Amino acid sequence: MNDQLYQNYFIFTGKSPDDYFRGNLWVRDGRIVKVFGSEDPIPKLSWASQTNGEGKTLLPGMINAHTHLYSTFACGLTVRPFHPGSFEEMLEQLWWKLDRALLSDDVYWSAKTAAMRLIDHGVTTVIDHHSSPYCVQGTGALLSRALIEESGMRAVLSIETSDRDGAKIRDLEIEENLALMEEKQKFPGKMGALFGLHASFTLEEETLKRVGQWDYPVHIHIGEGDEDGKLHEEKYGCSAFERLQRYDVCKPNSLLVHGIRLSNKDTEALKKSGCRIAFNPQSNQNNGAGLPHYERFKERAIPVLLGNDGFGFDFSRDIRALLISQHHVGQSPLGFSLEDLFEVVFRNNAAYASALLGETVGVIEEGAVADFVTFRYMPITPISEKNFLGHWFFGILESGKPEEVVIGGNVLKTGGVFRKSPEEMVREAEKVSRKLWERMEK
Repeated sequence: MNDQLYQNYFIFTGKSPDDYFRGNLWVRDGRIVKVFGSEDPIPKLSWASQTNGEGKTLLPGMINAHTHLYSTFACGLTVRPFHPGSFEEMLEQLWWKLDRALLSDDVYWSAKTAAMRLIDHGVTTVIDHHSSPYCVQGTGALLSRALIEESGMRAVLSIETSDRDGAKIRDLEIEENLALMEEKQKFPGKMGALFGLHASFTLEEETLKRVGQWDYPVHIHIGEGDEDGKLHEEKYGCSAFERLQRYDVCKPNSLLVHGIRLSNKDTEALKKSGCRIAFNPQSNQNNGAGLPHYERFKERAIPVLLGNDGFGFDFSRDIRALLISQHHVGQSPLGFSLEDLFEVVFRNNAAYASALLGETVGVIEEGAVADFVTFRYMPITPISEKNFLGHWFFGILESGKPEEVVIGGNVLKTGGVFRKSPEEMVREAEKVSRKLWERMEK
């Protein structure tokens, strides 16, 4: 047995907004055995390691509930022409141009370097929505290798299925999603899978019928642009969600992403479906897509999660954007509280990821996996369990990257430095991304 002691930390468990105290953490074989206060006796064991936190703050690792790791090599990319007049034109001129150019090396190195950046910022679990229509077969295995086997993260994977590139590619995407359901069995507790779909407006009826016959929950964009809003109603005579429901696509535990253009009728139906909705405020604002209104989902008890839609790797920025953007949407600083933020970031993201992984993640408690981060936070105002959320939002998230990142008891980053230098990986990724950009220019 591998017993690890983390001693002398200020611990925020993530179980409730005020569960904050000075204490110690006992980890055995990657799982939390006990969380106890600083005055409680420490068991006399042959500890494999003992770490003195020196009063640092320890929290659950962050969970990104929707991202696109295939977009990693878009950083610094310039595409021409780029003058979109609609959401679909933006997809055609940028994102579909990128994903159609991806080869297996790009898929692997995009995920590998993304994992490094995410871990550096304290993200320990991702729910990824992958797209590489001209490199489909075997991508699930590439992603699991890069993210789980080699980087040590937990991941829920899905492959985007769409009819935009024809029936042959669509069929390959369907097959790869089904292969993911088998692939996850190799990584119990570390990998989950959802059936990936792009959006209603790029899916034909035949595809929706096929997907609807299975019991797998789906991971799909909905109501992001007008193509999934008023233009969708003009074309199909119904909303995007109504069309998906017509073919029984959105099974319980499905993840619907964005939800900006969902009507009240849609949200009422969504309430009964057992689906979740993922907000992505930074990406929505960057795309000029608009913003969903949290209150509409909260009053119907629809679980809202937080993702970032592939918009960078520092999840603290998405957390900040969620609160501020909802104040803007509601035209009031009271329309979205720190308690609402806790519900989304800690409770909902953790509960959903735990359900998909079959493992308790996103919380510091006995029996949960030992996924946590630490910050050297020195508060300049009084801090206690009563105001911890305020310090977390206005102080800890402002204090930079975590010093330690631990996933399943494995210390991936300590003292602010990776255990394994990423320099060689970064050099290889730069070579691969350069070739990708050259292909895109042809």
